Amino acid sequence: LVGRAHRWQPPLEVLRPDGTPRPLSEARPLRAPTGEVIRDEEQLVRTPRTGELRHRRVSSAPVGDRSGTLIGSVSVVRDVTDKRLREKERREAERQRQELISTLAHELRNPLAPLRTGIELLRKVREQPQLLDTVPPMMERQIRELVALIDRMLDVLQ
Repeated sequence: LVGRAHRWQPPLEVLRPDGTPRPLSEARPLRAPTGEVIRDEEQLVRTPRTGELRHRRVSSAPVGDRSGTLIGSVSVVRDVTDKRLREKERREAERQRQELISTLAHELRNPLAPLRTGIELLRKVREQPQLLDTVPPMMERQIRELVALIDRMLDVLQ
């Protein structure tokens, strides 16, 4: 039956997790009858009809007869492609979140330096009354800038 099924559908191309070809000597069902137990080994498989790469985890164990003689193996194969895709999307979302936080922190700090300078200048207003003409408008601009940044941040987070 396996020979007949093989004629209908070409065999799967099994690759190592890094995408390099896996030699037949690494085939799990062939290693398990030697007594080796394989647990959750990552593989890539190319689907013959579509060429799509799928991620899977394979576990194999030897099977013995009643006398303990190894007669074959049993393998469990789980497709984990969707799980890997979700993990990749989660990592990308986290990277974008960290980038946004970093950018926001930088942008929120920018208006603070002129505001600090303005406060220091206002402390000297008795000595230089003309500062009242320039410092409050500059501080108002910086406050508007901070409010706009916070509004944009809230838009992004909603």
